[in-house]
Amino acid sequence: MNTKVYYLLGLIIGLFSACSEPIEVDVQSPVINTFAINGASEDIRVSVGEEVKLQYSVSDDQALSEIKFYIHNGFDGHVHPNARLSEDAPVPFTLNEVVKVEGSADENVYTFVLPENTAAGPYHIKMDLIDKEGNEAQFVELLMEVYSSSQPTLEINTPVAGETLELEIGDSFPIQGTAGDVEGIWEIHIDLLKKHNNHASGRVAHEGAVLTNDIVECQGLHTYLIDHTFTIMAKTEDGAAVELGEYELQIKVWDNDMQLEDWDGDGNVKVIYRDLLIK
Repeated sequence: MNTKVYYLLGLIIGLFSACSEPIEVDVQSPVINTFAINGASEDIRVSVGEEVKLQYSVSDDQALSEIKFYIHNGFDGHVHPNARLSEDAPVPFTLNEVVKVEGSADENVYTFVLPENTAAGPYHIKMDLIDKEGNEAQFVELLMEVYSSSQPTLEINTPVAGETLELEIGDSFPIQGTAGDVEGIWEIHIDLLKKHNNHASGRVAHEGAVLTNDIVECQGLHTYLIDHTFTIMAKTEDGAAVELGEYELQIKVWDNDMQLEDWDGDGNVKVIYRDLLIK
């Protein structure tokens, strides 16, 4: 066999070897190492007009692509922006921002300012992270309370702050306190929501309330004394059996800022949380 034949055979074998080598695919998800708002990851409080800093540290084994920030309110849909009587009425704040990231690691800050007419109340800030291959990190979501001078007041004496109620299906417990607003209260709600682990602050996802009680459509009362009995039902509102475990009781009061005629519910929200364990 001559030299040319040996050369061709070697070339063919080399080509087949090269084609048979496995192609490495990046399947490892990136990681959100830290995420904080103004240096905190829980008990986050900001005021309207204030600068908000979303601080983060992220990494990937190969190459990062982008970060997504989503901000939505936790008012449970009780806003009707098309019915506002005044352009100065408070508006729920929203944010949907994409930040491009280069390299395998990044530590940075994304900054924005809350408008002066931002509706006060609870907001959820979700952070997503994607690498160059499209792999997604485990998202992180924080709870931020926005305050303003015009939001309603709410004091809950029972259950006591810092204590965890331990109850069983069918048990009842009192909720007592006071709600107020200089321009009038619109409505008070009580929700019991299941906790889950995707919120770094330990707060809950709105996966559906176990029980939602409209205590009263106040429609102008400046003060309302809350004296309510809450019962742990065996079934959720959609008919599913109530799961045992950790829950969060949310007591919310809506004012009716700029809505003194038709009471459509635009305005600010004040919310108080209490921990509850169903055994």
